[in-house]
Amino acid sequence: MNGFAEIWRLPVPSPEIDDGPETRLKYQVLMLSYSVEGQQTSIRFERVVAFCFTDFGACTKDHLVAYDKLVAWGESDWLKQLRSLSHEDLDGARHYRIFIDEVGAYDVIARSVELPT
Repeated sequence: MNGFAEIWRLPVPSPEIDDGPETRLKYQVLMLSYSVEGQQTSIRFERVVAFCFTDFGACTKDHLVAYDKLVAWGESDWLKQLRSLSHEDLDGARHYRIFIDEVGAYDVIARSVELPT
């Protein structure tokens, strides 16, 4: 994978998440939700092209670059592959990843992301 940039960090260490994370995909919108001390928070990915979850036990060292943070790649191998196979224009799509301790890694290719404030 090419270089990545951290674009957001969890406000608490992931072991402090009380409930979740939970994902919901509907009409090209993926919500990744969790709660800390009863307060629900969501990361919203829009115009989702692809989504993948890797269970904690199957994660590799490469997943750890996204430990407790959302990172984005300039151009990942996965995104390159999708661009070469897709009949749709994927301009503006980015590969995002977040790794939640004891849960796993969420990889999303989407055109935009809305972060909690």
